[in-house]
Amino acid sequence: NTSGRRENIPGAGGILAMGILSIVFSMGFLGPIMGIITLATSAGKVKLYREDPDRYEERSFKQLNAGRTCGIIGLSLTGLAIIIVLMVVAGH
Repeated sequence: NTSGRRENIPGAGGILAMGILSIVFSMGFLGPIMGIITLATSAGKVKLYREDPDRYEERSFKQLNAGRTCGIIGLSLTGLAIIIVLMVVAGH
């Protein structure tokens, strides 16, 4: 980047949106899929940022991290729901 301006990490906003949606839909079929896609996609973006942090806006890195965190929370809620369902089914 020769202009001196920092750019956004490509797809950081989308990763944040997918992470949030993974929480919203964590009790359904779409939530875990969105959570997995969020984590898989964000891994490459984090690597991209770490290779050249001066190239990218810190704000977009924070969006990326927030999306990853939401994806982890969404997957955790899905796992918790599965455990509760298995306990209920096993109890009857």
